[in-house]
Amino acid sequence: MSSSPKTAVPIPPPRVRVLVVEDEALVALDLEERLTRLGYEVSCVVDNGGDALNHARVVKIDLVLMDIHLRGELDGIETAAALRQILDVPLVFLTAHADDATLHRAGLTEPFGYVLKPFDERELRAAVQMALYRYQAESRVRKMERWLGRHAAQHWRWGDRHGPRGAYRLYQCDRRSPDRLAVGRGDIPPVDPNAPVKWTFGGWNRLVDHEGYPGCQPPWGTLTCLDLNTGKIAWKVPFGEYPELAAKGVPKTGQENFGGCMVTASGLVIAGGTRDQKLRAFDSDNGNELWSFQLPLHSTAPAASYEADGRQFIVVPVTGGGKLGGATGDAWMAFALPK
Repeated sequence: MSSSPKTAVPIPPPRVRVLVVEDEALVALDLEERLTRLGYEVSCVVDNGGDALNHARVVKIDLVLMDIHLRGELDGIETAAALRQILDVPLVFLTAHADDATLHRAGLTEPFGYVLKPFDERELRAAVQMALYRYQAESRVRKMERWLGRHAAQHWRWGDRHGPRGAYRLYQCDRRSPDRLAVGRGDIPPVDPNAPVKWTFGGWNRLVDHEGYPGCQPPWGTLTCLDLNTGKIAWKVPFGEYPELAAKGVPKTGQENFGGCMVTASGLVIAGGTRDQKLRAFDSDNGNELWSFQLPLHSTAPAASYEADGRQFIVVPVTGGGKLGGATGDAWMAFALPK
């Protein structure tokens, strides 16, 4: 006897579990009803800081709604500070007090929002949704920071300032010059005399065309700005150029580079290490090239910045050689704005 195929039932996404910490019974009941109506799961309702901490230790929750003024030894602000030590979830304060002193104390715990009493359902929904969105965005940033700490090469450099609208940004010098694998016949006899001679690794050699340029489509070097809030590229520009191609009207192609970059608090990305032996300054907001200087040799490491007698200096090693080859030296060059 045949049976009709069963239709797969989609599994709904897990509901966000909310811990409500509120010592006014009627307000707590109202919050629970409103949150349930909005599609959230109220994990527990408690009226003091001690019970909130105990619940957080044993039950997984996704968000905390915390009244600032609570019964017991701990108020809401002290409870929030203690929760941060055991829990990594967004917290939204509920309060009827918006005086500067209270808000300052609450702000030290880095909450994800405030809801002022009395509140309506629309205000509650907006505060909860924005707290969850912000937490997710910051979690992506922290995840990328951990990844960078493990895997980033020296030419990845953090910006020490926020970009437009408070975005965290990362700036990277990159190259697109293909290599080819060189192999040779092995000169070490195999263990088995009847076995064929093995191939040996001969290194990676640059793949170039008949004119000596990288054997792939430009750009051959780029400076890239990554917006860590969105995970998207904010801008990417060619980095470096071949003067002889520029003289023929060829758009900037970029070049191989091994120097890296740094960013200043005023928003300049300082980058070097290109074959054309130039040090450049770019606008960190949009990638526009603002300044360049012809070095005697190419730089081989990111620039550094320091202050002396109230002036900021940019210093870069100008040593040449290395992976780009060419002449070598042992100079350091420093740059500063005119007095």
